[in-house]
Amino acid sequence: KLTQVGEPFDLEGAPAFVAVSPNGQYLYVSMQFPGAIRGFAIDQDGSLDELDDSPFAVGEVFGGALAFTPDSAFLYSTGSGLHGFAVGEDGALEPLTEEPFTEDVGSDFYATNLAVDPQGKYLYVTEFLQTRHVSGFAIDADSGLLSLVGAPLTSGSPYSVAVDPSGRFVYAPNDDGTISGYRVKRADGTLKELEGSPFQFGGLQPEMVFWVP
Repeated sequence: KLTQVGEPFDLEGAPAFVAVSPNGQYLYVSMQFPGAIRGFAIDQDGSLDELDDSPFAVGEVFGGALAFTPDSAFLYSTGSGLHGFAVGEDGALEPLTEEPFTEDVGSDFYATNLAVDPQGKYLYVTEFLQTRHVSGFAIDADSGLLSLVGAPLTSGSPYSVAVDPSGRFVYAPNDDGTISGYRVKRADGTLKELEGSPFQFGGLQPEMVFWVP
């Protein structure tokens, strides 16, 4: 049973994706029009207060998925390229670089085409229209900066991406009714396609969620 807390916010635009920091302190919303990331502090009763410097990355991020490192220190976005931000103690977002880490990333504004592994060591993204790439990046634990691991792999039409809770496998649901699966090499985070992949299961605009009992 759900009970509403606080009053709804008028975002005055088109929201695309919502992410809550693992420490439960902040909530961020990527916006399509106008492009930006809105940030909110989560009160003890669950209500939201918009951060003083919100919105962030105005005119740089347009929709796209959002994902945190497990320690809540860094936030990444796939809106108009792969962007990274340091999360301040007050929730403010500070860009890690002036330019995106890569522009080889893309899907619908609201698609989950970005995933961080449970240990916070690697990040994976997809591009499902042009290159059809699945790409992996190593995350520097201190700076949050990303470095490409291995060469991007070509898939069918990787609409989204997910990492299983053990961090051993990456799956890229394709927009053609299949799912591509990869084993993560523990030594460097590179991917090797699983035998039998792509698997004949899925649908249009597919997303993937893991449930741990």
